[in-house]
Amino acid sequence: MQINCTAYNNYCTMNYIGFKNFRRFQNFEPMEFKGITFLVGKNNAGKSTVVKAILLVLNYLKSNDFEKFSFANNVLDEANIVTYGRALNSISKEINEDLISFSFKYKLIKIDLTISGHHDNTSANVQYLTITCPDKLSFSFNIIERKLTIKKDEARSVKEKNLGLEKLVTDQKSLRKQIKTYKEDKAGIEYIELLSLEKRITSNILSIRSSLKKIEKGSSSEFEIEGDFGNNKTLKEIVSKVVDEAFIKYKDNFESIQKGIKSNDKFANLRGLKIFNPENVKTYFNIFKFNVDDLLLFYVGSCAQKQSALFSIRDTKNILAQSIHDYFQLNISPGEEEHDFIIKWMKEFEVGDNFKLEIISGEAYQFIISIVNSETHLADMGMGSVQIMSIILRLACAIKKTKYTVYETGSYISDDKIIDYGPNFEVRKSNIVIMVEEPELNLHPALQSKLAYLFHEVYVNFNISFLIETHSEYLIRNTQLIVKESEYEVSPNVNPFCVIYFDQESKKWGMNYREDGKFIEEFGSGFFNETRNIIKQMM
Repeated sequence: MQINCTAYNNYCTMNYIGFKNFRRFQNFEPMEFKGITFLVGKNNAGKSTVVKAILLVLNYLKSNDFEKFSFANNVLDEANIVTYGRALNSISKEINEDLISFSFKYKLIKIDLTISGHHDNTSANVQYLTITCPDKLSFSFNIIERKLTIKKDEARSVKEKNLGLEKLVTDQKSLRKQIKTYKEDKAGIEYIELLSLEKRITSNILSIRSSLKKIEKGSSSEFEIEGDFGNNKTLKEIVSKVVDEAFIKYKDNFESIQKGIKSNDKFANLRGLKIFNPENVKTYFNIFKFNVDDLLLFYVGSCAQKQSALFSIRDTKNILAQSIHDYFQLNISPGEEEHDFIIKWMKEFEVGDNFKLEIISGEAYQFIISIVNSETHLADMGMGSVQIMSIILRLACAIKKTKYTVYETGSYISDDKIIDYGPNFEVRKSNIVIMVEEPELNLHPALQSKLAYLFHEVYVNFNISFLIETHSEYLIRNTQLIVKESEYEVSPNVNPFCVIYFDQESKKWGMNYREDGKFIEEFGSGFFNETRNIIKQMM
């Protein structure tokens, strides 16, 4: 069987996040992301809650303890939640709804997670964890009962499949009639889209018919198996145990049937596992683990405090100091694309012409900016320069980490297949997410608008996704210009920008772009209309 690796290498690294009873939201419906997603809206409307939810869920998925959900890990300083009681929605507390649940989709892998805990504890107990992979293969971990259910669903019942097939056949006939009598420009986009739609419908019809034949012949790969955790301490070990035990049962049952003993009701499930292939089940779970473990998440907070001339290596609370330290540790040299990237954007944001980094006694760094024929400490420049340099340095580090050289032979997941490679094979990662808080801080309007070009370039050239919390009208306005100039809303182009507005009443809505870059929806009061309101009052 061919593993569908395309699904695991979706261009947009994160697909959506949703949650219940978390912070200010009793029910936050899943919010979809694109390559560059902006969270805008009023203060205390829930934008930061989204960021905290993602940080917490990813920290859990990357941890080695599948039974505990931590609020106090050092990595989570930015989440600033600390205890379960502070995480739980205040209204939920009053009505004794003490469970928090998250729904997260990453590279088309859906993760559903339910936790509970004591209000003063810095960690919670995980009750349920379900991981749903492409091809409708799911792993449901009942942590309370220490049971795992693995299910391969071929989508729907026979009755539902037949009803769906009838509708598709009707649509196919109607579409083919429309194509046959089409009298407009057959080289135009509309006709090409009709042909493309007909092709997709035909493909779906063939897929359903094939599935029905498999069910009829008893060769369906649909199955559901269950087993206990045993003494295994990792999710991967638990999956292997349950799959191996089920396959042994299949072989035992098969031998009995060969001897004339009638099969029991559970044999169909075991046969489905055999048809799907037990090793494929493990492979799907291993690919999920690989992608989660390999995910790089960069958080760039705002630099609100004045910096000193020396940036301590040990100052984990200082975003700029840590960006400088990471850059130094990556050994990036002049002439490398990451170094050139920094120089280019330093000039664009009017910081300086060049820079040099010096380490003092192995304890701290000096960051020197060159402007024409003079030099100055970065810390002695304006706060806008400090802010933008922390962002540029973080981006340069992320770009460096998108590529690495594999020195041993093995397998690599390409866009649509698993390929073998030899030594010195260069790979560029696509699972990097950068979360940025108020990048416009201390920047004047013209430079705020340039942020859109900065994020857009990094997304397009290096396959890096962004989640950006902002209050900058200038930044959002310039995304509109990029959408228009790049014709992102003209098919078959795909618009990488996504703007989600948060209102004070815990409501949110997506802002959809038109072909001319303008938004279809209206922002809530106080954003795009604020300048216009002030001008009216002056008249």
